[in-house]
Amino acid sequence: MSDMGTEKEAWEYMCLYHIEEFKGEIKECDEGVLEWVDKEKILDLDLWEGDRLFLRYMQERRSFFSLKLVYEEGNLVQAVVDGKDLEFFDILDENGNKTGKIKERSLVHEDGDIHGTVHIWIRRKTEKGYDLLVETARKHPEIQFCLAGAKREDTNIAFPKNVRLMGYLKGKELESFIKNARLVVIPSRCYEGFPMAILEAAQFGKPCIGPDHGGFTEIIGKGENAIGRLFEPNNLNDLEKQVLTLWNQPVLTEELGRKAYEKLRKEYSSEVVYRKWDELFTKILYG
Repeated sequence: MSDMGTEKEAWEYMCLYHIEEFKGEIKECDEGVLEWVDKEKILDLDLWEGDRLFLRYMQERRSFFSLKLVYEEGNLVQAVVDGKDLEFFDILDENGNKTGKIKERSLVHEDGDIHGTVHIWIRRKTEKGYDLLVETARKHPEIQFCLAGAKREDTNIAFPKNVRLMGYLKGKELESFIKNARLVVIPSRCYEGFPMAILEAAQFGKPCIGPDHGGFTEIIGKGENAIGRLFEPNNLNDLEKQVLTLWNQPVLTEELGRKAYEKLRKEYSSEVVYRKWDELFTKILYG
């Protein structure tokens, strides 16, 4: 049933099925070219954004799903799967300004679009600085903040609407969280010797913002060789400044992410670390 092509509000119901075989002849189609296409090549076709969603679900061989797609002037503005709204992001231009277009979360990451979300990766304890991030988020409701980490203390802090609590993440969930991040912020008050979170972000080409002390200073660095940004420890205003610097300069953010990955590969890979330890023990044992 459909009102497509009329002056009424367009709506259409479709039922899609998996089939194992086909008998008969393909009839001519008045909506375009009708032909067999290999499954591996389907996503190379000129598809609507909603098509990419339901084709993915079908390729996943879901036994059943209900999908509602809403378009405005040819743009997908809402997608509801089994009664649950999917998340949409604002698409930004190279200067970090909103383009007026939104896109479903997974499609944003598949297409590599610059978008309006910053991922914050911390444990929700005060020494880890999460309260500084909450206050930064409160001052900038235009930015979506995602906090990952276990809650290890009671808190009466009211989280603003632009803060999402992701909970404790590990394995594939943590990898996906970092991959989908635009940048990672570690606002720790702790003097950490070797914060692994920086390297875990670097393996996916993501720059970090961290405090200017301990291992953060050594790994993130300063000047031309920096792979992120440092802020004065426990300084809310400076943390806000560094977040906005990278948020408003997506090209710089991508460049720092590239540098982070290169530094990880050259200085912290398993092979490099093994060689350094081997050289150290050889020097200790044999002089």
